[in-house]
Amino acid sequence: MLPQFSYYELTHLIYLPAGIRLLAVAIFGWVGILGIMLGWVLCGVFDGETTLLQSLSIGFISGFSAYFSVLMWQWYFQIGNSLDSITSRFAVYLVLICAFVSTLIRYAYLFSIDPLTPFLPVFTIGLIGDIVGCFIVLYMIKGGLYMLRQFSKH
Repeated sequence: MLPQFSYYELTHLIYLPAGIRLLAVAIFGWVGILGIMLGWVLCGVFDGETTLLQSLSIGFISGFSAYFSVLMWQWYFQIGNSLDSITSRFAVYLVLICAFVSTLIRYAYLFSIDPLTPFLPVFTIGLIGDIVGCFIVLYMIKGGLYMLRQFSKH
């Protein structure tokens, strides 16, 4: 979506799908993983950029890393499946955990394909991209909900 911010394969300085991925698995759980996999297949295979196996692998890694992050976050902060009472502080923790885990797993995948993949720039740019992408998506949703409430009052 923003190719000018791309650094390396699967590494972007602004990665908006990170926020969508996080919301999908936080709201829908394992069904969110299936949706992410389907999204990768539809985008990758039909666009001709990746094979079916690559799309399924990347989709599973993306979905599973976000799902694992949500489970880890829920366990550590003792948060149930209801996300109604989440504070901004807990949302920031979720974004940071998800970005770190997703970037680390994504780097491991890239390293398994190409052992010469540089760790520090790929990991750092991927981490920043995931964090920025998550916050952009979350604040767009928050802003949209705020505007919806404002318009519904009038």
